[in-house]
Amino acid sequence: MRGDALRLPDVNADIRIPSEDDREQIARVLATSLNFPVENALARSPTFPLQDMRCAYVDDRVVATAAESPFTQWFGGNDLACSGVWGVATEPERRGAGLASACLGRLMDDARRRGTPLTALYPAVIEPYRRLGYELAGTYDEHRIALDVLPAIDTHDLPPIEVADAERDQDEIMACYARWLAGRNGTIEPDAPFWRARLIERPWDEWHRAVVARDDGTITGFAIFTRVPDTSGHLSFGFGLKCTMFVAEDDRTLRALLAYVSSYRGLGRWLGWSGPPNDPMTLLVGTQAVTVADRYRWMLRILDVRGALEGR
Repeated sequence: MRGDALRLPDVNADIRIPSEDDREQIARVLATSLNFPVENALARSPTFPLQDMRCAYVDDRVVATAAESPFTQWFGGNDLACSGVWGVATEPERRGAGLASACLGRLMDDARRRGTPLTALYPAVIEPYRRLGYELAGTYDEHRIALDVLPAIDTHDLPPIEVADAERDQDEIMACYARWLAGRNGTIEPDAPFWRARLIERPWDEWHRAVVARDDGTITGFAIFTRVPDTSGHLSFGFGLKCTMFVAEDDRTLRALLAYVSSYRGLGRWLGWSGPPNDPMTLLVGTQAVTVADRYRWMLRILDVRGALEGR
């Protein structure tokens, strides 16, 4: 609980929703600030949800950004609207002036006005977000297991695995995910445009793949992943399978998906997926075989106390 009122800094910049002509500028600010290739940012720029972004302009040029995705966050079987913040970035020469904080503050104000009770983010640094009212709320672990130690699985009578088709499968994938996450705490549920552009299709990622398990005509699980170069083995062109989503509603589906990823053995080195520290997937093999490749702490801010408590 904050003991003082939240005050956003006064900034000498214009904070507004960006226009179509600003996509390249936004991409370059994100690439420079967040340390990823400019060509990747430019390739992704056509998918930027401009109405969900706020930018700081100095001399009519983008110098800082913040963006949100409208998520649903689940707690104890209840769903709450949540503003998922991403793309908080400032040109290095402009840091320390409160520009990104001003962009984020505008997003928070707009989220509060439309009745969204929560906002959450993954911080690169913690203190600036604490000053805006965020606090640490949980962890997001990236687990990893070598494909060679996955148990051998008899695929007889298991659901078949097939490549997902966005037009045909998106609604079923979303329904499967909704059933799967209802019993989890803190897990987020993206909206339909996010699913399409950033999960199922991801046109800027040439190694992206999405597959589904279909049991008796119903999708009961899916994996969305990309290949990550890994030269640790005897060949210099090995790779790992890094999952954005790995979801199985039941044991049969889980075994089908594991059998599928095991087929990448050889050049494939490992399977990575995200989950809580006690993720049930870690029980599949000896616990020492599963490592934590990365651990991200996430932060939460309550925008509407009454709405958040009533929703719980």
